[in-house]
Amino acid sequence: MLENTLDLSGQDPEDAARALTRAIAAPDTVKLLVFGDDPSAAGIVARADRVARKTRVSPTFNPRQVIKLGGAGSAALRTVLEPVLGEGAWPRVAVLGWAGDLRGRLETASAARSLQLEKLFVQGESA
Repeated sequence: MLENTLDLSGQDPEDAARALTRAIAAPDTVKLLVFGDDPSAAGIVARADRVARKTRVSPTFNPRQVIKLGGAGSAALRTVLEPVLGEGAWPRVAVLGWAGDLRGRLETASAARSLQLEKLFVQGESA
């Protein structure tokens, strides 16, 4: 069971864009975005969720959040993500800091091992 993941894949694009906007604006969390609908993306999400679980402060709060975006090709999601990630091809994984700013990225799924995901979270947490 994913405890620290906001799964926006498969949702209505407008609803997903609104939820993503709220998640990015949350000042008290570091957000790890995972793109893709394939089994590899599902594995990255599961590993990232386990890594995030280590920092849970209480049953209702964790300063780390994983956001699964699937293909994220809709115009509504692009409107939310392009100011943060830029135009063009998006990475496989991106981490946003406390202020919703881009702090790190992985271009390929093969690099998304648990230790690398922990390093990305730490990049997002550093000032």
